[in-house]
Amino acid sequence: MPALHSASASQRLIGTPMLAMGDEIGRSQQGNNNAYAQDNPISWLDWTLLQRNAYLHRFVRELIAYRRRRDVVINERRLSLCNLVQHHQVSWHGVEPNQSDWSESSGSFAVTITSIDHQFRWHAMVKPW
Repeated sequence: MPALHSASASQRLIGTPMLAMGDEIGRSQQGNNNAYAQDNPISWLDWTLLQRNAYLHRFVRELIAYRRRRDVVINERRLSLCNLVQHHQVSWHGVEPNQSDWSESSGSFAVTITSIDHQFRWHAMVKPW
């Protein structure tokens, strides 16, 4: 389910989400990120993927709807990414909240970014292995 994780992450982030043609239906270019000049199945869109991966298409559609609702609820003045980066508080966490652990033996970390007016909070947890 890497496609679900990738789609979920891109829609929960702040700024412009980047979805390539067919990401919402599980299309792959088999690692080729420069397929624009190829006239073969690598660059073609297989429309049967829409039916085969309907669950993924529905999931991405719901994420986009969530994102649209979230942006309105967070801040009616539409806080830009630039404003958020310039005016925010960052809290790093290890296993315990507000206790970061940057040692080599640490197995995870988390970060919380909060807007100065506390109307927006984003939290991410990462376990690198």
